[in-house]
Amino acid sequence: SLRLGAIRRLYSNLGYEQRPWKDVLDYAKLGLKTFLADESLDGDLLQLVVFSHRVISSVPLTTDTKALTRVIDSVIPVANTAFYDALMVSLQMANNSSGETVLIALTDGNDNASRNSVNDLVRLANERGVKIYIIGLGRVFPEPLIEITDKTDGFFYYTQDPEQLTEIYRTI
Repeated sequence: SLRLGAIRRLYSNLGYEQRPWKDVLDYAKLGLKTFLADESLDGDLLQLVVFSHRVISSVPLTTDTKALTRVIDSVIPVANTAFYDALMVSLQMANNSSGETVLIALTDGNDNASRNSVNDLVRLANERGVKIYIIGLGRVFPEPLIEITDKTDGFFYYTQDPEQLTEIYRTI
């Protein structure tokens, strides 16, 4: 598709400035905390799933952005990525919500530790009517992420610059 081709060109032409994991995580945290501080979220139900090589913790649907911010502040980098498993936990947790449900996910790695597949995610998201928006940060393979977002009526955003995360969250 044109979109996939454009993202492939963008991904291969930009290169990726190596940043320490901690630095990238700090930018990801800042982007999320800025998003949570937005007053337009007032009253929205939000949830947070923290993952690395497995799903580490999750905060169920809440309007308490301060609680979410405390969890974000406690996250430390660990190797490997169970991104699909984290998305599945998010979809399962959002099952009881009413109204429109949108899942916004950030990953800075390629899934290499999940038990669930892209097809599992797409099937469950479509059964529940959930749109998935994914932000790829740095060295990610865009193809499976684009497949997830395309098949769930979401959108894939890519940046190699963690400083752009705040603006991407605002756009969504």
